[in-house]
Amino acid sequence: MKNEKTFQELLHKIDNLIDVNHHTTALIVVAKYYELKVFEKTFNKILDINIAWGYMDSYLITYRTEMRNKMYSFIPNGQAERLKKIL
Repeated sequence: MKNEKTFQELLHKIDNLIDVNHHTTALIVVAKYYELKVFEKTFNKILDINIAWGYMDSYLITYRTEMRNKMYSFIPNGQAERLKKIL
């Protein structure tokens, strides 16, 4: 399990990304932090599509949300709850 100091650093990084509307990148950072390779790849592909289209389609947002919610099940519960408040 990740220690509290590195988790606080993660929260700070995510908060900064969300502030500049980089929600998918924030999810990539979370997936990397927990070494969830499948989710990291998935969010990177979503970001690739977003960049290629030049906008985030509502279907893509829905899929990203579904994947985010699935990812939470692989994160320790107390930390997942804190992440849910930000993401």
